[in-house]
Amino acid sequence: MMDDDLVQEILSHRILHWNYRGYNALPDQLRDNGRHVEELYLKMNMLTVLPVWLGELRNLTNLYLCQNRLESLPEELCEMKSLEVLDISDNKLHELPVTIGLLPKLTTLFIMNNKITAFPPEIYMLPAIKIINGTGNLIINVEEICRCLTLEELYLDNNLLLCLPPKIVYMPKLKTLSVCRNNLLYLPSLPFISDVDISFNYNPSLNYIPYPLGCQITENGIYSSEGEWDLRALGCSELTSETDYLPNLKILLPSNDKLIMPLGLKCIESTLDIPRPPRLHEIAIQAVYQTIYQQRLHIFRKKGKHIFHMTRTICRMPSYIKSLLAILNNNESKNLLLKGPVSICVGNECNNPIFCYCIAWVIPKRVAYRLRASRETIFSTIFFCSHRCSNSFKQHLLSRNPELWEVELINTSQSWKVIQ
Repeated sequence: MMDDDLVQEILSHRILHWNYRGYNALPDQLRDNGRHVEELYLKMNMLTVLPVWLGELRNLTNLYLCQNRLESLPEELCEMKSLEVLDISDNKLHELPVTIGLLPKLTTLFIMNNKITAFPPEIYMLPAIKIINGTGNLIINVEEICRCLTLEELYLDNNLLLCLPPKIVYMPKLKTLSVCRNNLLYLPSLPFISDVDISFNYNPSLNYIPYPLGCQITENGIYSSEGEWDLRALGCSELTSETDYLPNLKILLPSNDKLIMPLGLKCIESTLDIPRPPRLHEIAIQAVYQTIYQQRLHIFRKKGKHIFHMTRTICRMPSYIKSLLAILNNNESKNLLLKGPVSICVGNECNNPIFCYCIAWVIPKRVAYRLRASRETIFSTIFFCSHRCSNSFKQHLLSRNPELWEVELINTSQSWKVIQ
C-alpha cells in the first residue's frame, strides 16, 4: 500500500483492521495521523517489538496483537489511558511490564499461549479489570491476582500451578475460575465468599476436595431424583506424581493413597489420636486474626447435602492489638497473617481460623457429596481446630434427626497417618 493510501486509510477510520498484513514494524504514519484511532487490529503479523510511541495513541480503547512474535511490551503502554481491551495472546512474552497496573480503564486482558511465569505485583492496581485469561503459559504463582478486587473471570488452564493461594477465596466479585490441566495437588480448604463457578478437570494429582468447597461446587449442580449431585472432577486422581520433595505434610491412607495437605499445616491429628491442646502460637495468631477480621462459616442442610456460606469483614483494629503484634514480632507470624488461614474450623459455631494445627476427617467423595459409586479414588477432608470441635460437629449432626447420608458421613471417616 502506498504511503498516501495508508495515510488516507488512517485518517478516514477510527477502527483499523490491519490483520494479516505482514507488518514487522508499525508504520510511522500511524503515529503522525492516528491519534483519533479507537480500535487497532494487528492479528497474525510479524511484529517483534512495539514502538514506544504507541502510548501516544491516547484514544485507543481496543488493541489486538495476537499471533505475532512479541517478546516484550514497552513500559510506555501505560500512557494509553483509554485502553479497555488488550489482547497479546500467542506471542513469546516472558513477563508483563510493571506499568500495566497504570491502565485505569482496562477491563479485559488476554495473555494466552505465551511463556509468562507470574503476574507483576502491580497487577492489583488495575481498578476496572474484570477478565484475565492466562491459559497456556508457565504460570506457577497467582498470589498477586488475589488482590484484584474487581476481577470476575479468571482462566488459568494449561499452566504449572501446584496450588491456589488461600486468599483467592476472598475475591469479592469472582464468578468464574478455571484451572483445568495444571498439576494441582489440592484446592483451597475454604469456600469462596462469592458465588463462583470453578472448573478443575484434568489435574491428575488432585485426589481430594475439601468438604466445604466441594459442597459449594455442588450447590449449583444438577440434583437428580436418586440424590446425586454434580461434582466435576474429570481426569483427576489418575496418577500420582513424585511428591517426596515437597515440604507439605502428607496423609497416608490404608489404601496407600497419599493426600498432600495445604502448605502451612505443621501438625495434623486424626480423631483417633490422643487429644492435645493447640499450640500457644496458633492461639495467638488466631486471636490477632479474629481481631482484624470477622470471619463466619455458616452451614445449612438442603436437599440431602450441606451448604456452606462464608463471610468476612474487616474490623476496626483496637489499640491493644499492637501488644499482640509485638508478641508475634517475627517473620513467620507476619507471613501467616498476610497469607491468611489455611482453613476454618467446621465445628458447630466455632469459626476459628486454622493456620498450622488441625484435626482432620478424611471421607470418600461419594459419601461426602452424595455421588454415585465410582472407581475414582477421590476423597474429601474436613478440618477442625480441636478434638472438641470435631466431637461437637459429630454431635450436632446426630442431634437434629440426621438423614442416612449424614450418619454415613460420620461413620466412613478414614483412619490414616501423617508422613513428612
